[in-house]
Amino acid sequence: MPLEKELVGQVGHSLGQSDGVIVFDPSGHKKCGNDSVGVQRQWLGRLGKVENCQVGVYMGYVARCDHALVASRLYLPKEWARDRKRRKKYGVPKEIRFQTRHELALAMLQEHGRLLPHQWIAGDDEMGSSTAFRRQLRALEELYLLAVPSNTSVRDLEGPWPPYAGRGPRPKQPFQRVDRWCASLSESEWTRIDVRDSEKGPLVLEIVKRRVLARTERCRENLTEELLVVTRYQEPGGTMKYDYYLSNASAATTLDELARVTKAEHLIEDAIKRAKRFFRTMKHELGLAGTIIMCCRLLPHGSWHARCVGGKKYTPAVTVPLIHTLLTLLLRQACDCEHPDWEIRSAQRKSRRKELARFYHYKKRNLLAPLRPALSRCQIFKPIA
Repeated sequence: MPLEKELVGQVGHSLGQSDGVIVFDPSGHKKCGNDSVGVQRQWLGRLGKVENCQVGVYMGYVARCDHALVASRLYLPKEWARDRKRRKKYGVPKEIRFQTRHELALAMLQEHGRLLPHQWIAGDDEMGSSTAFRRQLRALEELYLLAVPSNTSVRDLEGPWPPYAGRGPRPKQPFQRVDRWCASLSESEWTRIDVRDSEKGPLVLEIVKRRVLARTERCRENLTEELLVVTRYQEPGGTMKYDYYLSNASAATTLDELARVTKAEHLIEDAIKRAKRFFRTMKHELGLAGTIIMCCRLLPHGSWHARCVGGKKYTPAVTVPLIHTLLTLLLRQACDCEHPDWEIRSAQRKSRRKELARFYHYKKRNLLAPLRPALSRCQIFKPIA
């Protein structure tokens, strides 16, 4: 898709860093009817149950300064892929074949990975629970840190050996669920790290790492040594939230670096939620046709990632009133009307003012000191050639 390639290239050029993180996140949304392509009863992670929904696999890019959604693929279930009548009725191209969600992620990585400087591949527990997916990433010489479910079985390779009976081979640590293994850790084994700002102040989590053999599926042979990373933090209700990850990184990888990569997946999750809310708002405000026109015009100018920004270092650049202003400019240009430069300058001033307000009021919100305002980033409204 030309627009998607243009977007990936612009994001790689503007945000690209050698230690960037590419994130894959399958995400679905509930649908009431059955007339949308790919809709059927399937697992919807957002609700934690099987629902009538569409599912897409999203690709995001996270750098130290910013992050953006860059690509997505609609998941077409087997029932849809095999139903010729339904494919023809809803215009599914003939070249589209059934691919698992992991295969869709690998296809996007092979298509766009070279345009996005990166060191890590991250993803949620649906991505990490596939032994084959992790094996394929190793074959591609990609460094991954993927979430896994709490029922993953692990064998601790650094823990104490069971007592030896004096005959036969030495016994090894038994496999156990990762959540039960985690519950046996002492408080002294956890390390506290300040990760980043959140909406309610600095985000502090505790982290531990260990070399393990892991079984995420029924396969019990040819297990590869991996690095288990567990993080925990206190939720607003006072309960502790645990997240579990597997990586092929070296055991010498620092905890700060591992903590940074674990949060990349959460940033893209938040970006997907904001993008969905944005589309719903724009569809309500402008109608479907207006939303399509706006997206097609913004993508080539690299402004799309401004709506996916979730960090507190920079101010989100676009609001619905400003979108109305932009559409006014586009329609006037399409009708060969005089180009209203004053509206562009007004939008730029508003963006600068928001960026300065964010910078000078961070203390009131009890946030870590942000970067200096990057006012040049606020210049999202540019004269249209």
